Amino acid sequence: MEVAVLSVQGSALLALLKNAFNIAYPC
Repeated sequence: MEVAVLSVQGSALLALLKNAFNIAYPC
């Protein structure tokens, strides 16, 4: 496994979760 690939996937997943959270609970 490449750390860079996992890092990119992790960042994308985190951004997706943040986006979903902001839609569910808008500030």
